[in-house]
Amino acid sequence: HNPHLFDGTLFGLVDLTRSALDKAGVYWPAMIIVVSSAIVQFFQSKQLAPTDKNAKSLRNLLKGASKGEQAEQSEVNAAVTRSKRFLLPAFIFIVTVRLSSALGLYWLVGGLVAYTQQALILRSDLGEMESEASSAKKSSQKAGSTAKKAAIIDGEVVEEPHSAKTTRA
Repeated sequence: HNPHLFDGTLFGLVDLTRSALDKAGVYWPAMIIVVSSAIVQFFQSKQLAPTDKNAKSLRNLLKGASKGEQAEQSEVNAAVTRSKRFLLPAFIFIVTVRLSSALGLYWLVGGLVAYTQQALILRSDLGEMESEASSAKKSSQKAGSTAKKAAIIDGEVVEEPHSAKTTRA
């Protein structure tokens, strides 16, 4: 247990105790870490954001609302998510540029790991969805075109309670 033996550098090259911006000016190795962590956070949030080429921007939704148009909640949620895609990276940059570069390195490594995990999970989910779609297509082709398709409705039959008969006067 010798804390004085702790080395606060990244592979002996980058001093992780220094911030990217300090009184001495710009410490470029730390600035590269800070910018990289912000970029990784942007791509991580972009990876999870819904993508729709025909989606309205938040500005257009607000303009429409001022004219009395109502937007669907899903459109509003998607627009807010797209606009927040820039907020977290900007926040990370602003915070980490003045703190020790170890925090920027932490967010960089954490973001890379999260991005990789999400990419693997999303890829496997896509593969599962494609295999289910192809198996459903094959089973519908086997059933034949002349077979009637019956819809199964899950539910419970509820009878109306018998009320006292009313007579007309």
